[in-house]
Amino acid sequence: METERRHAVRRWVTRVIPLLLLTESLAGLVGGLVFQHGQWTAIGVVFFGLLAACLVTIKTQRAVTGKGFDYSRWSFVAATGLAAYVNSAWILWACGVPLAIGTVQDGRMGENYWLGPVAIVYAVLTFLVYAVVRRGRAGRGGGVNRKSLG
Repeated sequence: METERRHAVRRWVTRVIPLLLLTESLAGLVGGLVFQHGQWTAIGVVFFGLLAACLVTIKTQRAVTGKGFDYSRWSFVAATGLAAYVNSAWILWACGVPLAIGTVQDGRMGENYWLGPVAIVYAVLTFLVYAVVRRGRAGRGGGVNRKSLG
């Protein structure tokens, strides 16, 4: 009975939190575009990065059944959130959308064109490390749900 209740709560949380983050992200973006206010857009970009990290957390949670802290998983989650934030901020800046981010306000966003691709490469590298660690645990027969490895 307790296990069923715990699974029901987990299902509810994994559906509600991404919807809340998506709503906040869209509200910030729409508010920033309608009112031409950069703080709204910046909030939307931050929530978009959090949404990406939340979705990766939910997706990778199914693969982990062990009790230890998985550094490779959380590095991948953080790198994905960072890559989503940096690239969405740069794309919106390039489209001329007002953003209240320090780099944009200081006029240095054009100099940091390299940050988006580097963040994506870092996210890919952390995913590869996570995949290798996950496969290694599967080979030893513990800590990984084999159904989610595909």
